[in-house]
Amino acid sequence: MPHRIILFLFLTFLTVALASAQTGLVMRGDAETFALDEMGAVMVQQGDDVKIVVVMPADQRPADYRDVDLQPEDVVLMANGTRIRTVQAIRELYEALDIGAELTLGIRRGREMRLISLVKADPAHLPRVQRMMVTSSGAGGSMTPVLGLGLVLTDREGAVVVQTVLPNAPEAIKDGGPAAGDTIVALNGAAATDASSFATRYEELASGDTLRITFRHESREKTIDLPKPEAPAGPAVIRQTR
Repeated sequence: MPHRIILFLFLTFLTVALASAQTGLVMRGDAETFALDEMGAVMVQQGDDVKIVVVMPADQRPADYRDVDLQPEDVVLMANGTRIRTVQAIRELYEALDIGAELTLGIRRGREMRLISLVKADPAHLPRVQRMMVTSSGAGGSMTPVLGLGLVLTDREGAVVVQTVLPNAPEAIKDGGPAAGDTIVALNGAAATDASSFATRYEELASGDTLRITFRHESREKTIDLPKPEAPAGPAVIRQTR
């Protein structure tokens, strides 16, 4: 049965050097989410909690927000003195704020309670958050985004399989590269044993390094060479529903 995948890509179009590291988080179900663009943060409804599930690394945020101490796994309890129980509540409160107004969040981190404050920014001055929705027909399982290649990988029966190819994939991938359903065999001669180790090996390479990706398409083994692209994004959140 087809799987619906929503991938949030935080694409930064600022004149700052972006770290190549990527983070990915897979969520299943229809939990409501809200993106706090100033932080490259995503909140999700988890039961009765509004939880931060991903935050853009500090060095990839606008300068005014690099010292704001918001972390994954923080639970949002209050916003500007109002009790927050749902993602919808924090969205409505945020949208009602004027640009330049202060947003103070009361959060729970483990057993500690903390207050953090930030100023609502003009969206025109923020990194652009692009949300892409793609559909995959592959079987369920773990999913690992490799954003630079525009691939979402999954582990299936001991093999690394391309779950889907994203619209932002490099032309070398779109034109003759691995397609959805293909098996990734190796990266620069090193066998691809699981999706996570493939992604780690990819991240260890510097931008511009030559990538040789060996893959199996319809029982035929193929190889493509391409330079490693510049890191295109910060964190990624994938929502999978069946």
